[in-house]
Amino acid sequence: MTHDVQSRYTAAQALAHPWFGEAPDIPLDIRILDNLKRFRDEGKLKKAAQMALAATLSEDEIKAVKAQFEQIDKDGNGQITVQELRFALEHMEGISEEKAAEILKGIDTNNDGMIDIQEFIAATLNFQQMQKENFAEWTRKTKQAFAFIDMDGNGYLTIDELKQWLKDGGAGDEELLAAIEVNNSDVLEAI
Repeated sequence: MTHDVQSRYTAAQALAHPWFGEAPDIPLDIRILDNLKRFRDEGKLKKAAQMALAATLSEDEIKAVKAQFEQIDKDGNGQITVQELRFALEHMEGISEEKAAEILKGIDTNNDGMIDIQEFIAATLNFQQMQKENFAEWTRKTKQAFAFIDMDGNGYLTIDELKQWLKDGGAGDEELLAAIEVNNSDVLEAI
């Protein structure tokens, strides 16, 4: 048994584990709401970085989160609407449609009015837990995410590469781009 509470599987993650086979109805993970709220309150650049990290994950790593997404996405169209989010969160916390809309807006990085699977993965995964569990794998994934952004592969991010990546990811508003701090040579270096 893992003593660190943050590292333990939730009931929903455990039920999605291959050992149990296919669970017919996976209960909504109680940490989903907390993670959604946390992501909603993050800065735009951090959200964009989490989106890049989420893109590095394997199907096995996102299996439990994907099952949660499918549980919420009642019509199965690959998008979570305000009504679907409200319905899913209603039993955990008396949540109004306005509150659900506020949460959705904070997670909707591409501003299409819905949450897609990539946004959901980025918003609900516990990246700190992943880092603690396997630091070497975490390092590999962060380098892979950096490589997504480093379009010319030189190990540095230029302002133009960062702007293009943010624009492609739907987070490239002027306020965010103006807030990016870089060193005197206008590049960010891989760690």
